[in-house]
Amino acid sequence: MDFDLDDVLDLESDFYEEGYNQGLNETTKQEYTDGKEYGIQISFQRFLVMGYYRSVIEHWKTILLAKTTENDRKASTLLNTLNKLAYLVDNLSFENTEENGLIYDSTLKKIKYKLRIINTQLINMKIGINDNLRNAGTLLTDIGGRLEIDNGSSSTDVDNGMW
Repeated sequence: MDFDLDDVLDLESDFYEEGYNQGLNETTKQEYTDGKEYGIQISFQRFLVMGYYRSVIEHWKTILLAKTTENDRKASTLLNTLNKLAYLVDNLSFENTEENGLIYDSTLKKIKYKLRIINTQLINMKIGINDNLRNAGTLLTDIGGRLEIDNGSSSTDVDNGMW
């Protein structure tokens, strides 16, 4: 009787290869699911912030219309600027492309800075506006929460590193 020990050695490498492939497939599925969850969380946080900015814009427009006269040039200019900001917020694309991510980032910066300036002007006009956007840069964290990163740390600004 002749035994071929090579078949026994091949059996070990076959099981190793099978286990490796199973692990690779499971990891690929898990990474896909993690990527989807991450994308949903980022999208929620980003558009939550835009919704907040949109509501601030509408609130300020209402206050300006109620507390100023038609001939008030400063109020008219601010209303025009608020309308332009509302247009920026309303026309953001919801498609997930790198180009739209860059557009979102630049639009968010424009909106944040313009809202800060308008907020300061409204405070100076003393028409009942609170100083609620002084820290607009931390608004993402304040209303969107912290985002956990793979290395265990947390991001305080969703815009860092997403696109």
